[in-house]
Amino acid sequence: MTEFVSRRERKIAIVRALKIVRDAQKYLSSTYKIDPRLVGSAKYNAVICDGNGVYDMDYQLVLTNNCKCEEFDANKIRKDFFNAFNAIKNENEKVDNSTSVITVRVSNNKGKFSADKEVFSFDFAIIIENKNGSFITRRDADNHYVWNELPSRNSYIYDKYFLLNYYDQKIIIDRIIERKMTEKMKPKDKRIPSSVIFMEEVNKF
Repeated sequence: MTEFVSRRERKIAIVRALKIVRDAQKYLSSTYKIDPRLVGSAKYNAVICDGNGVYDMDYQLVLTNNCKCEEFDANKIRKDFFNAFNAIKNENEKVDNSTSVITVRVSNNKGKFSADKEVFSFDFAIIIENKNGSFITRRDADNHYVWNELPSRNSYIYDKYFLLNYYDQKIIIDRIIERKMTEKMKPKDKRIPSSVIFMEEVNKF
């Protein structure tokens, strides 16, 4: 059964995510400087778990101008970050190198990661920003990582949302949660992305 997951219920996940980010910053500090950002449903408190009680949170790891790498090669960066997450993960965690994010999956058990005991996961997108826009590492058809431009409309919608008062925000979030619960019941390839739902509901309001 799909359910809303409050900030209080996500406390353990939030603490673990922050620890992973701090450890990654330290591990990669000789080459990369990282500005972490919570994005997506967790940012505006509309996290939904699936039928198994599993939920996820999204983060952007923005590479700053203080990085010491000679060139921002997407393949090398993804390899370095993937190795870093594997080096710092706990025993009950698994790291997946997905198309556009690195996912850290966490299970609620002692010992090796167990998929049937998974409780939450984190999606970490690696981002660079410059005068031309924001870009994310993404795997292409040839199995190489390249930089893909992120749409700028998201920041505009976020700005609109956070200018609203608490009560208006809550109305929007209640509508988003209701729609997300409906989407969770659909096959993955048929679901409307959470980011699209958020943009639609803010614009409707």
